[in-house]
Amino acid sequence: MLLGCGASAGFGQEQGFDVVIIKNNATPPDFAAGREFKCRVLDSDEKEFSVELVQAAGVPVVKKIAKSLVGEIRFATPARTAYFQSNDQIRLPKDSRDDGYYDRVIADTINPLLEKFPGTDVAALLSAAAGELRQEQRLVRAGWVRRGKIWYTPEETGEYANQQELRQLLGDLRVIQDEVLRGQYESFGGLAERVGKFKNNAYYPYLLEGVQVIIRPARNLAPPELLALGRQNSATLTGLARRFQKIRDRLDEIQAQQLTATDLFTPLVSELAVVAKGWPELEGQGEFAEQCLGVMENNLWLAALQTGQNDGDFTRIADQARILADCGAISLTRKQEIQTEATDAAELKKKLRQLREEQKYQELADVPEPQRVAAFAPAHKLFAAVTDEARARVTESDGLFAQSQAAYEARNWAAAAAELTAAFKSWPKNPQGRVYFSQLTSDFTAALADRKEHERARHILLLLRTGWPETAQLDQFEQDLEHTQSWKGFMESLSKAQIAAIVGGVVALLVALKLLGKLLAKK
Repeated sequence: MLLGCGASAGFGQEQGFDVVIIKNNATPPDFAAGREFKCRVLDSDEKEFSVELVQAAGVPVVKKIAKSLVGEIRFATPARTAYFQSNDQIRLPKDSRDDGYYDRVIADTINPLLEKFPGTDVAALLSAAAGELRQEQRLVRAGWVRRGKIWYTPEETGEYANQQELRQLLGDLRVIQDEVLRGQYESFGGLAERVGKFKNNAYYPYLLEGVQVIIRPARNLAPPELLALGRQNSATLTGLARRFQKIRDRLDEIQAQQLTATDLFTPLVSELAVVAKGWPELEGQGEFAEQCLGVMENNLWLAALQTGQNDGDFTRIADQARILADCGAISLTRKQEIQTEATDAAELKKKLRQLREEQKYQELADVPEPQRVAAFAPAHKLFAAVTDEARARVTESDGLFAQSQAAYEARNWAAAAAELTAAFKSWPKNPQGRVYFSQLTSDFTAALADRKEHERARHILLLLRTGWPETAQLDQFEQDLEHTQSWKGFMESLSKAQIAAIVGGVVALLVALKLLGKLLAKK
């Protein structure tokens, strides 16, 4: 339930209430307790007031009331009366105005009220209104224009003015036609120039048709430049405009559905070439070509990141992009950029393929992401998948090598061999493998020289067999190990002193045996 009176922190008791009186012939709003009720008027626009009322629980609530229902408002203070009487001048206009307008409103309306009612409850409202006007003035000075709630950039402002001029010309053609039928030909002067200004507009064929109708009954009196316009084939231009709009709509569909099939672009490119040749001045061709090139460039990078089966797609997209760049709808600088981008995409494709084939996963993981790829989500996702896979292989293989080395140091030969096999399966050409095997071959040579370490040497040889690519060297290692374990190898491994000691020992043993035999014979 809403009450029309009562205390409210939002109202401020020292300010009192505003009194709204509904017209006698108007139906009071549902929230009004009769035709006269107390509230706080907060703001107003062209159609309604915003008022604050108090609920039974003392909670303020904001409601709208149409101005057509209000007969009179008795504001609580003179300051509020002055503020709302000037509200139409203070608030922002329906459309933006010239620069001086904002200075006049602030100087003539807002500042006098601020001087007259300083420190009142409306002073903040007046200051806020001045701030909004100054903010809009800054945009106006920068060349922006507001129409209702829509702001137009300086470029759009020029286009808006052109559209207004075009509408005016379309309306004037009928007036000129009526004048010509009455024998008044003054409007012929300057008409060709006015029509010629819109030779790049899609409505140009309609202007030509209007010119043809106008000069038909007075062909002998029309100036040459107007006759030249009348001879242009408006039907052909209309057809070209429709073809152009059709391919623009098709490109919007391709973008909306994120389609990537290369044959989709062939008709777009060929149709644009026809339009550009038949009506080179038609506006929007450059923007369309750029939009189309943007889609094609995205797909070009996407094809560059895909597997080898898409080489045909990559080539077709690159060819179509070059054809589109040659149709004359874009600048020479942009054409050069397209050629450079096609080359860069081709080089990226070649580099990624080469690194994959050579299993250079660390280099693959470190390939920088091109800016175009990063800005196009599908291509970025594919690029990330390639580099992430490479990083995963590097991390997995390096980890397995480390685990194998740890097991080797602990002489856990079975675990060392299993981890080493897994490491090579993950990344056969990991540079860590050569480092590890260099350690193993060094350790094998040391173990081979020590007969007590021959068992360790045999395990090292088995580890080397799990992935060392130089099989001839491994065969030599195995022969060396077998040789050292033979009698010949054993003897070759002994020094001269060791051999002398052994011979001396054998001789001494034989002498002892001989003496022992003699003693046994005497008995």
